[in-house]
Amino acid sequence: MAKFLNISKRGALGILCLARPSALNALNQAMIDGMLAALAHWEERAEVQRILICGEGRKAFCSGGDVKALASLGLGQNDTVKQHYFRSEYRLDYHLATCKQSTLALMGGLTMGGGAGLAIFADQRLVHENSTFAMPEVAIGFYPDVAASYFLSRLKGFAGRYLGMTGARIGVRDMLDLGLANVYIPKDKWEMVTRQAWEGDWTFQKYDHDSLPKGIIGKNYEAIEYCFSADSVNDIYTRLKQAGDFGKETLALLRTRCALSQKVAFEAQKRGQTMSLEEVFEMENRLSHAFIKEPDFYEGVRAVLIDKDNKPQWRYAGLKDVTAAIRDSHAMPELECCMNCDGLAQYIRVFVVTSCNSMMHDDVNC
Repeated sequence: MAKFLNISKRGALGILCLARPSALNALNQAMIDGMLAALAHWEERAEVQRILICGEGRKAFCSGGDVKALASLGLGQNDTVKQHYFRSEYRLDYHLATCKQSTLALMGGLTMGGGAGLAIFADQRLVHENSTFAMPEVAIGFYPDVAASYFLSRLKGFAGRYLGMTGARIGVRDMLDLGLANVYIPKDKWEMVTRQAWEGDWTFQKYDHDSLPKGIIGKNYEAIEYCFSADSVNDIYTRLKQAGDFGKETLALLRTRCALSQKVAFEAQKRGQTMSLEEVFEMENRLSHAFIKEPDFYEGVRAVLIDKDNKPQWRYAGLKDVTAAIRDSHAMPELECCMNCDGLAQYIRVFVVTSCNSMMHDDVNC
């Protein structure tokens, strides 16, 4: 059993329980490896018909990948370790998404980033009043991964673009209305239902969530549709300037986020909408291998998670700087210049390079 991970079996029920509550159950390499090994064992023996995924503690199901540990390895150092982390994380997510067993995720508290990758494809995704969700990677100079290019792009309307580009955190009503969760359990019933799930009874009483207060997306759905349906990031900014208080607040949030990350989030969803799940994971594997070579990732982690001054000094101060860098392949070697439209940063080489090796294999690197 891996440290920070409890694996157990009750008859035909396999249980994967993240056990790192002091770090909001952030995923480290040992936890990922432990879950991959358990899933392989259960599949080989065909003795587990259901898989339950949960996290210890009341604050979080899973706050995401342990990016602080990855960033501490340093820019330009130990890249093979970082590449292995992302490749194995995506293999785990893909296995959970495509396994034959029925799956259930107890998404009590916070679900962010890598936690979404574990839970989003579960057949039943349980939440309560205090559950929250976010894909906050743009705040740390990364991009929404763990198949976010697939599942965010398939949400109703353009809510996925809003979530991916802003990193905004939403509550339980928005989670349910968008389909990010599909079973609402009142908080006072949560412990009882959790015990029920652990005992293998997954037939839950239905509770109406329509009486819950609308969240930020529900309250601003029309504005989100108008602004985030634009054909480019630059045009989204233009429309936000015309969208009243919501537009003003959203622009203020976007201007604290990494400009490169926003443009990549936009294009990844645009492409991911027509890709298969496996194709999306392959694309994101290449993207992640490129981002660990970008200084913004390390600066974002420093500002948000280490020093916590929330004042990142991004390599590119704004959208215009990213676009200018695209035009100069010497300034941004990670990008491939492909000038049409307005020269968006979507033309990251990893989108179009097909020689980068598969995330499905362990003995390869970009």
